[in-house]
Amino acid sequence: VLCSRKMGKATTKMATLVTSLRFKISVFVVFLLLVTASIFSLITLQAMNRNIMDEVIKRAESLCKSTAALAPYSLLANDALGIDNIVSKVKEANADVEYVVVTDAGMKVLAHTDVAKRDTLFHVASTGTIREAVDNTAENTQVYALHAPAGNLFEVLTPVFFNGKQIGNVILGINTSV
Repeated sequence: VLCSRKMGKATTKMATLVTSLRFKISVFVVFLLLVTASIFSLITLQAMNRNIMDEVIKRAESLCKSTAALAPYSLLANDALGIDNIVSKVKEANADVEYVVVTDAGMKVLAHTDVAKRDTLFHVASTGTIREAVDNTAENTQVYALHAPAGNLFEVLTPVFFNGKQIGNVILGINTSV
């Protein structure tokens, strides 16, 4: 009998604790803190992803521009082996590069990491331009979003110039899984 009275008092105290105003306010404050922390975490994560993607795009633009700076010598000399060497070395040195293409001014593929696509016309992605960087020179690098079956890619296109005249293009396909 004594034990059941103690249990009854404990149950009554527990019931009054759960229904008390102080307990309800404490639960509400903890809930608000959790929701606020979750929202701030999501905002921070999105900002970090955006910054990382911007840095990857800048790196890809730089890689495409440096490849375009190497290409005129082989393009002017009609050196197919030199152009192939440039394409294969760029792809080999960068794990996130899906493909490298060198075209002439009419977008005819002169070198491609996929040999079967050579001597075809290259069609630039029309999904949407992410960014267009205009330099103080005549070249303007364009970055396009691509949604391919292999995953999300973006394409960087930089024209190749010699003496102020466009003689070709360099296109890099970069995987966004980075």
